[in-house]
Amino acid sequence: MKGGQFPTFVHAQWLAGGLWYRLHCHEAQRVFGSLAQQLIGLPASNLAWLLSTLLLAGMPFDHCVIEHAVSRSEQQQEPDGRWSSEDGSARDIHTTLEAMRVLRLCQRI
Repeated sequence: MKGGQFPTFVHAQWLAGGLWYRLHCHEAQRVFGSLAQQLIGLPASNLAWLLSTLLLAGMPFDHCVIEHAVSRSEQQQEPDGRWSSEDGSARDIHTTLEAMRVLRLCQRI
């Protein structure tokens, strides 16, 4: 791990970070520092997956990565209320439901 990043897909970082957070490993904070910088490019479905993983790992709502991911997710909501899927409009319903679920867990809706 270099600078809090693995040489792999970004989702592997939040999955490992969630596990390490749950296990109280100091590496988790390094991963979260790196993740905070990568959230800008994540689509809504990935933000929902990230939030779901980290919330289930027991991270508090006010953790900087959670707050930043929630903010990015809210910014991606379309004017008609849905969240667009990077996999095409046929997946918008799933992405919208996942986004709503994690925002509800964060007490934002």
